[in-house]
Amino acid sequence: MIDWSSIRSVFFDLDNTLIDHTGAEQRAFEMCFERCEFGGGEYTCEELLGHYRRINNDLWSAYRRGEVTTDEVRHERFRRILSLQFPYTIHSVSTEKVSEVYLSLYDTASIPLDGAMEAIDLTKKRYGFVGIITNGFPRQVARKLEHHRWTATF
Repeated sequence: MIDWSSIRSVFFDLDNTLIDHTGAEQRAFEMCFERCEFGGGEYTCEELLGHYRRINNDLWSAYRRGEVTTDEVRHERFRRILSLQFPYTIHSVSTEKVSEVYLSLYDTASIPLDGAMEAIDLTKKRYGFVGIITNGFPRQVARKLEHHRWTATF
């Protein structure tokens, strides 16, 4: 049996536990699609988002296996998306630029999930320390925490 009185800290996963990562990903991708002028290619935004999610998941799996770096994940996913969307075109926009646009949009597209703040507050009151665990890019995690005014919370 667990002695709950001995618990002094609790860690939450950030994405899809406290923050709606899936919704933020969709909103940021849609805005990036417009801003980077991805229209007029092979796929609609919705179709391309499905491809993006598959590619992104595959790359994160490769990262966990030690086959690629986070920088490669960040750029390769958009290189593959550009190649799918415009297969017969040399791209005038760099994958680095697309990645930066997407990540900056993603920062402000995230919203807390229902009950997240209440869970954080109650847990902090009961156990004293609340932390987060995430596999996100460190700069993005810091931006999310700033965006939600959670920097002092974690």
